[in-house]
Amino acid sequence: MSKADYLDGFLEGHETAGTRTLYRFGIVSFVILSLFCGVINIATQGKEGSHASDALVSAAILGLLGYTLQQIKWYRQDNEDPKHRRATIVLILLVVLLDISACIAFHNVLTYEPPVPVPETPVPTTMSPTPIPDTPAPNMTELMEAWIASHQ
Repeated sequence: MSKADYLDGFLEGHETAGTRTLYRFGIVSFVILSLFCGVINIATQGKEGSHASDALVSAAILGLLGYTLQQIKWYRQDNEDPKHRRATIVLILLVVLLDISACIAFHNVLTYEPPVPVPETPVPTTMSPTPIPDTPAPNMTELMEAWIASHQ
């Protein structure tokens, strides 16, 4: 049995009882993770450090989760062509990738610290001029001759 045949049987519902239990555990874990990641950023929208793009990612997660679950259901009912297997797997991986990005955004909101204001430096009202030492300007001819002599 090739890997493709095994995966077709796995997605179509023709698997052993142990594999079916593992499959159901994986799908339930996938759904719980996606629901959690889809809701947390929407719930944190009022907090300081949250962005509207985080809520948009969460909405995309929830939409793709529903579509992915529908694709899995249709595939397991044998209403879909087996070549849609790859598309279903890519959808699952895409939702997991979005879940990871939503968790990172949620972590950034939880650990957000507002920027520390820079203390103002007092500006003196009377400024005493700093003395500039009287150094003669360098003689360019002498500098050039010294440079030429060092390179010969």
